[in-house]
Amino acid sequence: MIGLLVASSALHAEERRPTRGERLALEGRCEVAVPELEKELEEVPSPESAHVAWRLGQCELRARDYARASATLERALAIDPSL
Repeated sequence: MIGLLVASSALHAEERRPTRGERLALEGRCEVAVPELEKELEEVPSPESAHVAWRLGQCELRARDYARASATLERALAIDPSL
C-alpha cells in the first residue's frame, strides 16, 4: 500500500514544481520536511495544497503516526481526489 502511495504521488509531483518541504521529503529528510510541509499546507492554495498534504501524510506514515497520516491523506484526497 505504501508503495502505491509513493508511486502515485511521484507521478503527480512530475507535473508541477514541488515545494521546499516536498523536496525535503522526497530526499528522505522527513524530520526536516514535516515542519516545512505543515507551514506550506496553510500557505499554498488549493489544489496544489493537496500535493503538500499528500507528502506530509507520507512522512507521517514513515514515522508510524498512522492516525495522523490517515487524516492528512484523507485531507489531500478531499482537495484533489485524483491523487
